[in-house]
Amino acid sequence: MGSESGIAGLSCRYLSITSSSNKTDEFLGGVNFASGGGGVLDSTNKDQCISFNKQIDYYSAVYAALVQQLGSAQAQAHLSTSIFAFVIGSNDILNYVKSSSANKLKNPPQQFVDSLISSLRGQLKASRVQKSYS
Repeated sequence: MGSESGIAGLSCRYLSITSSSNKTDEFLGGVNFASGGGGVLDSTNKDQCISFNKQIDYYSAVYAALVQQLGSAQAQAHLSTSIFAFVIGSNDILNYVKSSSANKLKNPPQQFVDSLISSLRGQLKASRVQKSYS
């Protein structure tokens, strides 16, 4: 995505830069919080990947570091030019499809999807992503 839009390089993986001495410089270049296998629900592939809620926590830590280093206005100005891509939810649906019939009777497909969307909406509202643009 970056090369197609003229953005140089790829963003750093968050966990690979947490021990860096000058994290802010790396954060300004972009950060990737993704975790293969993760889902909207914390129970999705639990203990095998980083949950979306934890990824949001990591983003909040980066946001706080940027505000501390640059000030709120400059941090928000920087983030307003950033690309936020969320690719999440397919593992939740796959796990649901593979679940037992009893689970599906207890939680019909449309109810599950509605619940998943509601959870995702809440996560995005709780994250600083939305607040960055206010």
